[in-house]
Amino acid sequence: MKIIFITGASGSGKTTLSNKLSELLYNSIVLRTDNYYKIGYRSLLLSLFIKSYFDKIISLDKVLFFNDLNRIIEKKEVSHFYRYDFITKKRLKFNNKISDLKYLLIEGIFSQEILKESNLLNCLLIKLNLKKEICLKRIMARDQKERGKNKEKSINDFHNGYFVYKQKEKEINLNKRYEEIVFTKEPDIQKILDKLKS
Repeated sequence: MKIIFITGASGSGKTTLSNKLSELLYNSIVLRTDNYYKIGYRSLLLSLFIKSYFDKIISLDKVLFFNDLNRIIEKKEVSHFYRYDFITKKRLKFNNKISDLKYLLIEGIFSQEILKESNLLNCLLIKLNLKKEICLKRIMARDQKERGKNKEKSINDFHNGYFVYKQKEKEINLNKRYEEIVFTKEPDIQKILDKLKS
């Protein structure tokens, strides 16, 4: 199974790219780190006291994520998906079995941390390093529509999260155990497909 990690700051186009690739790649699925945020009272409390909580790895339910990841890699199948609701702060589970998986796409702001911790080989890391202004414009449109944020909160959260992501990007050392493609503009889908074939 080929494993593809897609990372980038919020608004860089990770979800859009993973959706396009999933449509083009035979027997593929997408694991979105956004859907594995911790839930419950403790998580809600921490989000009130820790600045940019949802941009930090402490907000990720790593046990749940790695259980699913390891099961998918071992069995080459998936039996369920999660979707995190950013308004209610709850996680919904959907049963849907897909077998004989050929590609696994892992998408989200925590992708590099997951890659480092998992020690996986035979991976492709795609970094989306689009301009900050482009990311902000996209985030403002998304947050007001999907996450119930007003303009001021959306802008403030983005700037804080962008700083956290860029700081983290500098600190993570992956020792080049993988192939990597970096895009500073809209990603070239054909370039990615060609890399996967090689």
